[in-house]
Amino acid sequence: MNKFSKPWILIPISISIFFLLESINLFDVIPNISTQSNLENGSPEYLAQLQLDGYNTRDIEKFLSAYSENVEIYLFPNELLYTGKEAMRKNYTEYFKKAGEELYCNLDDRLVYQNFVFDKESITTAIPGRESFTGQAIYETKNGEIIRIWFIK
Repeated sequence: MNKFSKPWILIPISISIFFLLESINLFDVIPNISTQSNLENGSPEYLAQLQLDGYNTRDIEKFLSAYSENVEIYLFPNELLYTGKEAMRKNYTEYFKKAGEELYCNLDDRLVYQNFVFDKESITTAIPGRESFTGQAIYETKNGEIIRIWFIK
């Protein structure tokens, strides 16, 4: 097994590089890294934005439309939480109900690199003890669908 057989190992490095480059404004001179909007239908950023828009309106169908049938959801770096769009439907339908009308995810920052989207977010809910929190998510896309998500605590 070579050192790149587990690509998730590279994600912490990517995140560190993202915040370093962002802090020194090098995004404009590095090819293939974008903080500029590219909402072309099916692009990685389009998919991340589509699911965010569905999340913020608690529209489960719009939210799930960005995901593959076999999507994998992880707690970073490699703790598999569940797989599949139907499991996601069950979890998020319940979450949307609990979170109430106050549910909103503000996108604080976004980096798009090849088929990955890195989002830094501030979330507001009506869930006691979780009224306001921040999070990071990494979306991996393939063939016009989100195939994996990593949530970073």
